[in-house]
Amino acid sequence: MLKILLISLIGVASAVNFLDFGNGLKKLTHNRIVEHFGVDAVDKGKVEALPVEDKIKSFLKKIDSLFNQNHQPPQKLRGTFSWKNCGQPSKELFVVEKGSISPDPIILPGTLTVTFAGTVNQTLDAPLKVDLTMEKSIEGIWIHIPCIDGVGSCSYDDLCEVLQYAQCPDPFLQQKVPCKCPFRKGFYTLTSANIEVNISPGALAAGDYRFTANLSMNGAFVACYQVTASFDSPY
Repeated sequence: MLKILLISLIGVASAVNFLDFGNGLKKLTHNRIVEHFGVDAVDKGKVEALPVEDKIKSFLKKIDSLFNQNHQPPQKLRGTFSWKNCGQPSKELFVVEKGSISPDPIILPGTLTVTFAGTVNQTLDAPLKVDLTMEKSIEGIWIHIPCIDGVGSCSYDDLCEVLQYAQCPDPFLQQKVPCKCPFRKGFYTLTSANIEVNISPGALAAGDYRFTANLSMNGAFVACYQVTASFDSPY
């Protein structure tokens, strides 16, 4: 959700795991920062590790500057949360029937109210591959965000391996909705669950984003979903 909300709402479980993934962002060396953004990205006199979230924020800032040369303050974000199927409905092993997240725009850190209903037509287990595309809207143009040390438009060979380290939110446990592999065959519903998301507001620069996730298992198509969402900061 990632967690898509990206790996955002391949089910709400995936959405939450995409957001929580930001809490484990890796550290990068001065040389790697320079490699991607040039020597102006960090203080030349310091060789220190910086969070990958700062690296992504720097990348987005540079893209924004190309479209906002007059440096006017950003307009208040409008809510944009939506999702759609982008795959082959007749062949899907995972079908989302209902999904919503509020507030909209999503405020990070903060509390999300999530509803979800979906059907797993065949038990899904490792290896569950995800090809994730992440884009940001700049002046109405979708800008592709590259994969930077495991964050952005990346491929994950086994989503199950990523999810096994996540802590399932209490509402998932209480309503018996799986958020880790295996995702057993059956119908699942999550009703107005309040979930605390403590991800740093720097992990995603404020704005409108689009996430497209293609899932496959042992080379076979599982599902494809696209989620559009606005992120904002409480500050």
